[in-house]
This record gives sequence, C-alpha cells and structure tokens, in this order.
Amino acid sequence: FNDLNNRLYRSMATLEKEQQKLSSILANMSEGVISTDKDGNISLINESAGKMIRQNPEKLVGKYLFDFLNLEDREVDLTQLTDSGSMIIDMSENEIHLIRATFSTVYDENHEITGFITVLSDVTEEEKMERERREFVSNVSHELRTPLTTMRSYIEALNDGAWQDVEIAPKFLEVTQKETERMIRLVNDLLQLSRMDNKEYVVQRKRVNFISYFHEVIDRFELNLTEKINFKRQIPRGPIFVWIDQDKMTQVIDNIISNAIKYSPEGGT
Repeated sequence: FNDLNNRLYRSMATLEKEQQKLSSILANMSEGVISTDKDGNISLINESAGKMIRQNPEKLVGKYLFDFLNLEDREVDLTQLTDSGSMIIDMSENEIHLIRATFSTVYDENHEITGFITVLSDVTEEEKMERERREFVSNVSHELRTPLTTMRSYIEALNDGAWQDVEIAPKFLEVTQKETERMIRLVNDLLQLSRMDNKEYVVQRKRVNFISYFHEVIDRFELNLTEKINFKRQIPRGPIFVWIDQDKMTQVIDNIISNAIKYSPEGGT
C-alpha cells in the first residue's frame, strides 16, 4: 500500500510538473492558443489570445468561441473550419487589426472528436505590407503606362504621315526619345528600391525652366485628348527657373493630370 502510495505521489508530481511546464509555454507564446470542447465552448485560453481578441481570458472559459471572433456566419461548424485550415479574421475597430486563425481537431483513441484547438497569429503588419505591395505594383504600372501611351500616340502619328512634316516630325521624335529615356530612369529607380529603403536615395536636382517644362508635359497629354476634354492653360509666360528632380516632378504632374482627365465630366476643362 505504501509502495502504491509513493508511485501515485510521484505520478501526481510528474503530472503537476508537466502541467506547470505547459502553462509556462502557453503563457510565453506570442501566438494565441484557444482550446474548446467539441461544441466550441472554451476550456483553455492563453494571455496572447486574450490580447488578440481584446478580451479578458479568465472570463472566457466556458463561453462559446464564435461569440468573440468576428465571423460573419456564427453557425458555421468548427469541423468545416478545420477542413479549410486557416482564415484571416478582421478584428479592426479604431485601427486595422487582423489575425490569422488556424483550426485543428483533437481526437481520442477511438478517433472520436473531443475538441478543437485554435491558434491565433497577429498578421496586421504582414497584411499592411501586402497591401502596400499591391499598391506599389499598381503605381508602377501607372507610371510606366503614361510614357508608353504617349510614345504609342506619337509613333502612330508618325506612321500616319507626320514623319513627312519637317516641322512636326523632329518634335515627335524628340518627345518619343525623352519618354524612352524616362522609362529607362523609372526602371532604374525600381532597381534602387533597396537604397531608398536604406535612405541612401539622393534627389537628383537640377535647374529647370518650369514654364517650358510644364508646357512640354501638357503637350504630351494633349495629343491623346478626346473631344470631351479640353485643356485651358493659365501659365505665366516666364521664364521661371526652379531646382527640381525633373523625373520625380514629372511623375507627380502626370498623376495629377491623368486623374483629372479620368474623373472630369464630359466637356470638362
């Protein structure tokens, strides 16, 4: 009897030690962990999970899991979620807050479902970076599309006979060459993104007659204008000299004029 009692004592001490170890691991995990029974009622939740869903974890034991996750369909079966693996849940309130929830099923020795484990990870920064990446790709596409559209219009005009005009042809070729060089600089800028991230990028400023420069920008757009939109130039005769990074300024002005053309009503000026 004493021998059995000692074995039981050692077993309980070992079990308590393992429970303490598990509690320590759960408490220090950056990921949130939620354990539920087969009906979805919370049986265990660590501090990280409570912070992610902005709830006091001590008050959640025994509560239904979906009452604290912003899921559109509260009647969804947890088994269906485990089949899908993981999902992004929007917990945003005053600021963006996104978490990834990964669901898994717990089985007993008879392969019967006894509960579920939900692991939460804060992916707010990852999603922000992904959105910025998509926005960056969109902006790059826009920046490249503008000079390409200009070049196509001028080349089409040359093919239609403008190349025979001794006054117009050199001007068209000059604009096409400038746009080609600008595209090359844009591509080079993409290759220098790492330098920009490290704050090593230097603004290439030079002295430019802003009046003649601005007319050149508008001339490029006027070639592609439809009859629905008109340009009205109210620009000082100048000259006015400024120090600017001409390529970067061209990107800004191109964006402004492109959006003005895109969103102006018919007959707009």
